[in-house]
Amino acid sequence: MKIIKEIWRGNLQPIAKFGDGVKQIAELERLKERHRETMLKILGDSNKENLEKYSDCVDEYVSIMCEQAFFEGFCLGSRIIAESASGADEIIQRDCCL
Repeated sequence: MKIIKEIWRGNLQPIAKFGDGVKQIAELERLKERHRETMLKILGDSNKENLEKYSDCVDEYVSIMCEQAFFEGFCLGSRIIAESASGADEIIQRDCCL
């Protein structure tokens, strides 16, 4: 229960280390930043602001999608464990799970 409490309180964030040491993610981050810098050099001031807003929006979208994927996986894993532990054919479904 301690781990669940730590996640609930925000002290443990599984997504925080997502991608650390993964070459493909590191390469994509490097490419994204390189292309962003290139675009900033090319664009005028008003368009630079639009690019920054777009970049912020994409970053927030990716963050929310990752959190949702973790949440759905956690719920599914919890249901699998509960079902295998109880031997029941059906599990009472809660609002937070599939």
